Amino acid sequence: MTTIPTRALWRVLPEGLPGLLHRCPRCDTPRTFRCTGRFRVNANKRRLDVWLIYSCEVCKATRLRPVHERIRPEDLAPERYRQYLRNDLGAIRELAFEPGTQPHVDPPGFRVEGVRTLRPQEHAEVRLLVPYRLQVRLDRVLCQALGCSRSQLQRQVARGELSLTRAQLRRPVKDGLQFVLRHQAETE
Repeated sequence: MTTIPTRALWRVLPEGLPGLLHRCPRCDTPRTFRCTGRFRVNANKRRLDVWLIYSCEVCKATRLRPVHERIRPEDLAPERYRQYLRNDLGAIRELAFEPGTQPHVDPPGFRVEGVRTLRPQEHAEVRLLVPYRLQVRLDRVLCQALGCSRSQLQRQVARGELSLTRAQLRRPVKDGLQFVLRHQAETE
């Protein structure tokens, strides 16, 4: 009997904000700087500067990461400007995980939303939604979502329960990735 696969959307979301490695002026050594979750907006005549604020994990010295430098207010969307002024978490996450920024030394944890248990012989076409660039391997995401170990996940791939290859499991998780998850009946 052929079953119609159900469609599932799993959201992979960060638990926090990433850290960056910089030389701390107070500690006089390279340290991890954590994003404080705040912007600094400064106006000088008709120009705006916007920074994302990071602080040293040890001594709390601050470091500013430029977002906009010497931009005219009319070149900035009004809603974006309001996000900077109210320290909008969505804008902070978007900029903290922005491609092209310095590599993250200490990536935050993550959670997977939208996962549900399959009934025996049920299939699901799963699509991953990853709104931020997370530096985490696909196998870690699937192990957390399915509640299994990496070796169990490898066995599921070998049995054909996951439409992925072992090489795909070792790559970073990408937005829009689709695969089929087949739940096999337990054999005794």
